Amino acid sequence: MRGRPPRYSASQARAWASWIAISGQLNLVSEWLPGLPADRLDIIKRSMPNTGLCGRPIDLFTEPEHPRIWQLTSRPNSPARRDLVGLFNWDPKSSTTVDCPLTKLILPAGPNADYVAFDYWNNQFLTVRGSLRADLPASSCRVIAIRPAADHPIVISTSRHITQGVIDLVEESWDANRKQLAGTSRVVANDPYQIRIVSPAGTKVTGVELSDPDRTAAVTITVDDPTDHARVTVHSKTNREVHWTITF
Repeated sequence: MRGRPPRYSASQARAWASWIAISGQLNLVSEWLPGLPADRLDIIKRSMPNTGLCGRPIDLFTEPEHPRIWQLTSRPNSPARRDLVGLFNWDPKSSTTVDCPLTKLILPAGPNADYVAFDYWNNQFLTVRGSLRADLPASSCRVIAIRPAADHPIVISTSRHITQGVIDLVEESWDANRKQLAGTSRVVANDPYQIRIVSPAGTKVTGVELSDPDRTAAVTITVDDPTDHARVTVHSKTNREVHWTITF
């Protein structure tokens, strides 16, 4: 029906889209898309396309109803391993606390290492040690990208998709001599693409640049925050692979 109000609250819509993105289910939308508010349509966009991967329900045999903790890991041939953890509260009436010890997850540096993380929907950098814990209102979720802390800058998250780099970050490399982080990202036309970077304390972005073909195509790159929790945004008028370099 055209013009009908959304059937779900914003938090419910985020939880549903996040579960689809992390679990690897088909994205089936029955809403009249032209009639959706801009914020709801954006939520749907952030879950597309499907990654082609299947997430793992961590608490499948311990949660009496629906699993509340899911982990998605990028393909082995990815430029850098990426892990996503989804924490869900499926109760439509009550808030709850979801606590996920890192011992329950399969992580590249083991459960006792220091990890950096990014909370997608809260748009927030995190530091993690020992467990992931979240207080969740009714029908809500948190989607957290998590990587081992490194002695050089790393991309922890991107804004295009709920999976934060799994589908869009084609390349990522660090040049210690030049102190440059370089990458290739698949960006969507007219959708600002933010790269979120974690660096050792005291590190700052000193410069950003794009490849010659990207500059010719009028792609731009700007620094939103140069600190050790840096944010850099790419703007493109067309769908394309953008080659970027960030100097520290």
